[in-house]
Amino acid sequence: MTPNQNNNVAKDLPTAQNKDWDVCKFLIFALRHKPEIAKLKLDEHGFTHMDRIVSYLVKIRKIDTSKEKLISLIDSQMKKTLEIKGEMVRAISGHSVILSMKIPQDFDLCQNVPKKLYGSVDTNSIFMAMKNGLTSNLLRSELVSDQSTLEKKPQTSIVIIDSDKAMKENVQFHVNKNGHYFSIFVPQKFIHFKIK
Repeated sequence: MTPNQNNNVAKDLPTAQNKDWDVCKFLIFALRHKPEIAKLKLDEHGFTHMDRIVSYLVKIRKIDTSKEKLISLIDSQMKKTLEIKGEMVRAISGHSVILSMKIPQDFDLCQNVPKKLYGSVDTNSIFMAMKNGLTSNLLRSELVSDQSTLEKKPQTSIVIIDSDKAMKENVQFHVNKNGHYFSIFVPQKFIHFKIK
C-alpha cells in the first residue's frame, strides 16, 4: 500500500450517505488490504465472518444494515470481486495482506514452463510486489502464457514473469488442464510490470 493510500483511508470508510457504494469500497479495501481497520481476522484463504463486518458497520460506522442486506449487496454489485461461503466472505483476489496460500487441488507440478507468464494485479499493489516479490494472493487472475487472453479489468496492470529463469532457480510452477499456471511466490528479480 502506498503512503497516499494510507492517507486516504479515512475518506473511504463507509458513511450513511451514499452508503451502498461506500460499503462496497470499504469491503474490498478491508478484505484485500487492511482487515485490521474493522478489527477483522482473515483465515488462510482470506475468509472472515460476515457477522463481524455487520457489527463494525452498525456499531462503529452507524450504518443501518444486516447480514441479509450485506449478502444482497454482494450478490448484486460485487459477485466477481467477493465470494460468500456459508457465514463467511472473502475477496477473491488482489490481496496485499499475506495469506497462507495452498496449491489448488486441480493444479499439478509443471516440468516445462513457458519462457514468460502473464497475470494481472491491482495497480496499487505494484509497489508491494516490487519490494517483497509476487505472492499468489496479489494476483487478480491466474497466470497464462498468452498475454492477449487476460481479461481487461479497471485499475489493474500486467505482471510479466521470467518464468523460465525463475524455474531454473527452483521457483515452482503448477499448471491445470486449462493451461493456467500457479505459483505461491515469485521473487521480485523475476517480475516486471506493464503499466496501463
